[in-house]
Amino acid sequence: MKLANVAWQGAERVGVVDPDSGVVSVKETTQDQIWEAPFAQQGVVSQAKTLTELPLAETTLLPPVPRPPKLICVAANYLEHLREGGNSDPVGDARPQLFMKPPSTTLVGHNAVVKLPPHTQFFDWEGELAVVIGRRLRRAADRKEALSAVVGYSAFNDLSERQLKFDPREDVRKNTWFFDWLAGKWFDGGAPMGPWLVTADEIGDPQNLKISLDHNGKTVQDSTTGAMMCPVDDIVWYASQVMTLEPGDIIATGTPSGVGAALGIKIVSGDVTTVKVEGIGELTTHYQDEES
Repeated sequence: MKLANVAWQGAERVGVVDPDSGVVSVKETTQDQIWEAPFAQQGVVSQAKTLTELPLAETTLLPPVPRPPKLICVAANYLEHLREGGNSDPVGDARPQLFMKPPSTTLVGHNAVVKLPPHTQFFDWEGELAVVIGRRLRRAADRKEALSAVVGYSAFNDLSERQLKFDPREDVRKNTWFFDWLAGKWFDGGAPMGPWLVTADEIGDPQNLKISLDHNGKTVQDSTTGAMMCPVDDIVWYASQVMTLEPGDIIATGTPSGVGAALGIKIVSGDVTTVKVEGIGELTTHYQDEES
């Protein structure tokens, strides 16, 4: 089942998407109700009264998960991306490297316009598979239990400012580079997600999906989720060991090679990116300069 969060009649509503017919069936329920019983969500939605059927092309698609408790990201989870950044191959086993983005200000939906602040130096794309947690999970016993807590998947773009420099102070502490890198992940609109959430039963194996990203119509990232160093079940297991995962939490699972920094191409006003994930769909984002 494909579930969308749509704007309709001044409010957010759940929509069940049928891409073949190009229709979104808006239901008389809320996303909050669905997350209360996530593994019964298909029943919740199917039993809800259909308020209207909207043409998909005329629908405003919001981020699939409204007000998620957490937005967790995984850094350097594809070997070729690690290499293109000039890093050495990991010695021994890799484990997930987690960081967070502020969900209330970074998440935007399909076809959103992301504004580029005046101090943007090198804005970059990172096409990713996003995982959505469906039930509370604390210290999963094993990877199987961890994967069972995933309710669905979506496409994601971890937008990143690679050369953050707007403060003239020279901070010489040796870890400053890391915090500048991290702050470059926090720009408003820096986490496009969508176009909808596809329930886990439709996806099956999350490690067998084609993933790509087009920049202005040219494919620059092209890989498969099977190339992850840490697969989805391992990421969720690891995250559950250090924090309680809650219904609606989003985990972006890392990006393959082909980011703009490696290609010498930065995002500028007028650009368009499209993340494509097999079994999910396409997530398009537009970019404009922010008015000063």
